[in-house]
Amino acid sequence: MADQHALPRPDPDADEVVVRVYRAYSAQRLDELLGLVTTDVDWPDGNARLHGRAALRAYWTEQWSRTRTEDVPIGVARVDDRTSAVLIDQVVRGLAGEVRSRARVLHVLRFDDGRIARLDIVPLAPRPARPAPNPSSDSEEAR
Repeated sequence: MADQHALPRPDPDADEVVVRVYRAYSAQRLDELLGLVTTDVDWPDGNARLHGRAALRAYWTEQWSRTRTEDVPIGVARVDDRTSAVLIDQVVRGLAGEVRSRARVLHVLRFDDGRIARLDIVPLAPRPARPAPNPSSDSEEAR
C-alpha cells in the first residue's frame, strides 16, 4: 500500500529555495536562513504569528538555545506559481542529543520574489498503527 502522505520528489530548479531553506535551518545557519525569507515574513509560533526577520532571528536564536531540530523534506508539490507544499520528516533533539520528538509535518510555503513570505503548518492525520500480533493464537481457545 502506498504511503498516504507521499508527495512527488522535488523539482531541483523550481524548489531550490525549499532545499536551501531546510538545509540552512537544520544546520542552524541563521544569516543564510534569514536571507531566504522576505523582510516582512509571516511565520507561525504556536497559535501566534511572527512578523519580519528580526522576530524570526529572536525566535530561532531562543529555540536553538534549547533544542536541535532536523527538518528533512521528503516531498515537494507545487500548489501554484507562488506556493509549495513540503512534506517534512522532523526530529527534535535536546542539546545533549536525546530525541524529544519525531513527526511528519506538512509545511505550506508562500513565495514572493524568490523568497519565503509565509509558512503555514498543516496538521496531518496520524499514521495508522500496525496491528499487533494476535497473542491468543497459541492459547487454549485456539486449539
